[in-house]
Amino acid sequence: MRLLRPVPLLFTRFRKEAHMAWCMLTHRETPLGSKLAVLLAAAYLISPIDIIPDFIPVLGLMDDAGIVGLLFTLAYKLMPKALYEALRARVDGGRAATSPAPDANPARVRREPQTIDVTPEK
Repeated sequence: MRLLRPVPLLFTRFRKEAHMAWCMLTHRETPLGSKLAVLLAAAYLISPIDIIPDFIPVLGLMDDAGIVGLLFTLAYKLMPKALYEALRARVDGGRAATSPAPDANPARVRREPQTIDVTPEK
């Protein structure tokens, strides 16, 4: 059953990417190329014509995931960086785009020693 552990994470990721695609399609400033790439990805998903037919157990879904992933990557690359970060922050629940990386270790930050004056007052 260890094999099924990442399944909820995949569904969460799929939901976020679908929300990101919707935000890209509905946002006024998204470039036409990005919108076309997202629409092509959606058309490929619902199309009965595939490179590898879906009735082949694993490979049929893997080619869909690969093509859609490539088209989404293309759509993200065609967007201005500021717009991409703003839409990603909206999809991720309002997380600030300037938040530190999750792997940043605050314990490794070098701090200057502080001096404390302990002389008694007169």
